[in-house]
Amino acid sequence: MPFIKKTLTNPHGLSTKQILVIEDATNQLAETGKINLPKAVAKFYTTNHPKAPTNIASKNMAQVDFRQAMLESMQKKGIVGKNGKVEQRLAEGLDAVATTQAGDEVVDFSNRLRYAQEINKITGVYAPEKHQTERLSLNVNISEEEANKRIGKYFKELEIQEAIVE
Repeated sequence: MPFIKKTLTNPHGLSTKQILVIEDATNQLAETGKINLPKAVAKFYTTNHPKAPTNIASKNMAQVDFRQAMLESMQKKGIVGKNGKVEQRLAEGLDAVATTQAGDEVVDFSNRLRYAQEINKITGVYAPEKHQTERLSLNVNISEEEANKRIGKYFKELEIQEAIVE
């Protein structure tokens, strides 16, 4: 997939197809209460393999910008956010009760858990940003004095890098 620059009109750097998929998926959610992302992908992507839409949907959801754009679209449609449908359903789901055969109402913990899990999926809690970590090993035959000088130099470089990042 070619790199698409972020602009004022396309702040997430998404392709036209990705934008259309997000729009269709959020429309599905607003109308039916469910999202079928592979179905939305199949409408806009030409594929030869029946599992390709599922793979494309998975790759799109792995992108932070795609998820962020989807959340923004859901907020615009009043699905998520303050007083959105999700907030209302979550409140209902977190207060879920079940009726026993005897007619007593008891707390329905399994439904409450499912509601919380679904919200976490939608908001991206289950797909956090990926971080790159690297490890460096160095074996050098130098004197202890020279090694201490270099260690001091590297610590100063790290402090400068940390200051830049912060």
